[in-house]
Amino acid sequence: MSPVAMADLTAKAKIRHVALGLFAKKGFAATSMRMVAQKAGVSPALIAHHYGSKDGLRTAVDQAVLHAFGTEFEAVEVKGPSTEIATRFGHAINKVVIHDQDVRSYIRRSFLDDALSGRSNLLDALLEMVARTLERMQSAGMLRQAEDTTWRAMQVLLVVFGPTIFEPALQSRMPQLFGEKAVEQRLRANVGLFERGIFK
Repeated sequence: MSPVAMADLTAKAKIRHVALGLFAKKGFAATSMRMVAQKAGVSPALIAHHYGSKDGLRTAVDQAVLHAFGTEFEAVEVKGPSTEIATRFGHAINKVVIHDQDVRSYIRRSFLDDALSGRSNLLDALLEMVARTLERMQSAGMLRQAEDTTWRAMQVLLVVFGPTIFEPALQSRMPQLFGEKAVEQRLRANVGLFERGIFK
């Protein structure tokens, strides 16, 4: 986020935004309330006032990320050819992640760190969001009936969020992994995979 945009945030939103960046870079356990306060230019007491605790702050960050995806998903019109609708959903996801390294890093850290701690709030919420989206598409007659709707949602999440999860490992092989051209090519490939499969 640019300095001008940061200046436009309320103190509460600025704290949350700074926390997202620190959690993304250092991880939740290694980030203290004092570190967030110092970078946000506020007192630890103000963070406690707005969010109660570090766990409360992380929950707020989760909700902000989910809100960004939810807003974009809900705006997608489920009408027209299936390839166009799938492409619209792909663009909706890309609007959230393509230009924001912190969001991608936060999602990745949350998936991996939470797996070790037993916490899976963000992963569960994103899975639920993907499942609801697939249900909307099935209701519109776009999808075959799935034998296992839970695994179907996981499959889609793995394909779509795979580059985000594996970004550090893939960057050396694909330096422009989140460049505009690469993202568009990947989106077309994903839509083709979902629509036609890969076997003859």
